[in-house]
Amino acid sequence: MVIPIVNERLVSIDWEKIFCPLCGKRAESKSIMLHKKPLTEGQFGYTIYPVICDCGLVYLSPRWTEATYTEFYKQYYDPLYRLELKSDIGKDGVLRNMKTVQKRMLPYLAERPVVQNILDVGCGSGVGFEALRPVFKYAKFYGIEASQECIQTMKASSDVYLITDDINSPSIGMYAGFFDIIIMRHVMEHFLDPIQTLRKVSVLLSRHGIIYISMPDTMNPRTKLYDYKDWWKYYFRAVHPFYYNIDTASEMLLRSGLRLIFSFEEDHELWFIVSNNGADNYVKKYKNNDQENMLNVLLPK
Repeated sequence: MVIPIVNERLVSIDWEKIFCPLCGKRAESKSIMLHKKPLTEGQFGYTIYPVICDCGLVYLSPRWTEATYTEFYKQYYDPLYRLELKSDIGKDGVLRNMKTVQKRMLPYLAERPVVQNILDVGCGSGVGFEALRPVFKYAKFYGIEASQECIQTMKASSDVYLITDDINSPSIGMYAGFFDIIIMRHVMEHFLDPIQTLRKVSVLLSRHGIIYISMPDTMNPRTKLYDYKDWWKYYFRAVHPFYYNIDTASEMLLRSGLRLIFSFEEDHELWFIVSNNGADNYVKKYKNNDQENMLNVLLPK
């Protein structure tokens, strides 16, 4: 099967079916319904199969295989999704996003040692680091990025170090305990195996380090959009195999061995400060069927 990307280029798509990785249920989850039929049209017209588990986790199944995703991120992702290339976001928008990240992190760094090494997972061309340099004057900046064009940009820079183009690469093990801050802004929803990937990321954190994580909020999706009549065609997309609310995200982080320092729902977004140590303050907020009930209200019957 092939689907159009941009400029009449094509990518071959292979599919795989998965079961819920959060609760381990070994049965098919319910399809998310639109007009009494399974919702199958995602952003840019890609075919998707979003389902919802009894535990509340929303995910795609079937979804693209790892090989298909790898090819897509390396060759086709940028024209559709790279923020600094979008006319309504651009470099200024990326800097604003990173300034928000910085503002959210700073209260949790006050009593920690001087930050020396910062890693941004999915850093693009590294332009967001410009917002952090005035605050973290003694830090070195590192990135993980799959885009070939962004990789070339970083290689030409003396200010950003690319450690790998694949977060699951064994080579990241050489950075165990190295990073004082790890930033994962809107990348967790892209992970194919979130628990295992988060465990690998946690190993990279220094003893006193923190991880900032943010993602879209499925209990509060952005439904008012100037360029989309039907919000779900923007929200559901092939590159997001998982969709979290604050409960399912918190449980996923805890299952990964991370400790929750802070979690918050804000402006259609979830964000967390986590570490490898400390006490968890997680109290479940929603019932298991709240996510399904919310979607039933928002989606046309």
